[in-house]
Amino acid sequence: MGLMIKKVLERSVMDLPHVPVAIRCTPETSLRDAVRTLHKSEVGSIIVAEGLKVVGIFTERDILTKIVDKPVNFEKEKVSAFMTKDPVCIPKSENISAILKRMSEGNFRHLIIVDAYNNLERVISIKDISQYLVSVFQELSKEDKKAA
Repeated sequence: MGLMIKKVLERSVMDLPHVPVAIRCTPETSLRDAVRTLHKSEVGSIIVAEGLKVVGIFTERDILTKIVDKPVNFEKEKVSAFMTKDPVCIPKSENISAILKRMSEGNFRHLIIVDAYNNLERVISIKDISQYLVSVFQELSKEDKKAA
């Protein structure tokens, strides 16, 4: 079983069955539109990009730490004023083990996946990885029961 777990953790993030396409906006998007997009898309982050170049990430955590209880005009303020600038991006070849380590060390819930040219590809959340690992362990458990 240990070898199987090692193989699972060494898989590239792009090998996962479901790696979500990044929901994105521009730095000029109004704060209201960004929050609405988070809500409607049922995601925890929006990638802020100029073309395919990532300039920031706007997350639920940004709302809680930078907006709640502050006098903010949601119509006039731009998402660029509240996003996390220059977020950590990872290559699409990165394996699950390295991603989990980076998320843990940086206290990140989302990581942006980029191609070899640093262009936006996708976004992965801790929830996506945990759902994948749960499915793998459930499958291993079924195999163990069949073998017993």
